[in-house]
Formats: sequence, C-alpha cells, structure tokens
Amino acid sequence: MQDGFSKDHPLTAYILLATGMYHWRRGNVTGASRTMNRAMLRFRQIAPEFDVYHDEVAIDEILYHIKNSLDCMQSGDCFNAFPLPVSPALLAAAENAKSSLILLPKNSESVIHKHMQRDRSDILLQREEKKKGSS
Repeated sequence: MQDGFSKDHPLTAYILLATGMYHWRRGNVTGASRTMNRAMLRFRQIAPEFDVYHDEVAIDEILYHIKNSLDCMQSGDCFNAFPLPVSPALLAAAENAKSSLILLPKNSESVIHKHMQRDRSDILLQREEKKKGSS
C-alpha cells in the first residue's frame, strides 16, 4: 500500500467511475452498477480538505452523468461514454502535460486487456485472508 493512501481520497471515486464504465462497456452490468453506485457515494463524500477537487471539476455534472448511466444500465441500454466536465485551466494543463507522458496506443490489446495481464496474487491472497477472518 502507498504511503498516504486512503480510500477516502477523491481519486478513488475516479477509479471506481473508470472501473464501472469499463464493466458496463464489457457487458458486466451487475458489476458496473455496483461499482458506479460506490463511485457516486465517494463523489458525494469528498472531504473538505480536498476542496481543490471541486474547483477544477464539476462534481455535480459527474453525479448527473453517473445517475444517467445507472438509469441506462437499468433500462438495458448499451454503453454510452460521457466527457468529464473539467475547467478550461485543467484541460489546458492536461494538454501541456500530454507530450511528456508515455502512453500505450489507444485501443491496443495491451490497454484493452491490461487488467488480465497483471499479477493479482497479492489481491487474491488478501481476499482469502479476509474470508477466513470473517468466518
């Protein structure tokens, strides 16, 4: 675990959002719905010390898009992406930083199946230990 990491950090909301959208795109509506509901809860509970996350991103719009996505899932609609509502300043900063980032090509097999290629043995071990502790 990283130093200073907390599941209360706002970035966990974005990770849950991305994971939920991924599950929906892949047809796992149950997993998508569960994960998107957790993302919505995390976005609503961003602690005051992380107010900067409200300054550059329209959290209310993200919540609207999550709710709309959940409604679409419940109606059986196909996956539909939405843009993240960021400020012009944040968008400009991201554009400026883009040239210094090393990214995998869009739609490459490495990107699409990255989660299947990683070593998850530590996660699986933690799950097993947690199950044993709650038995």
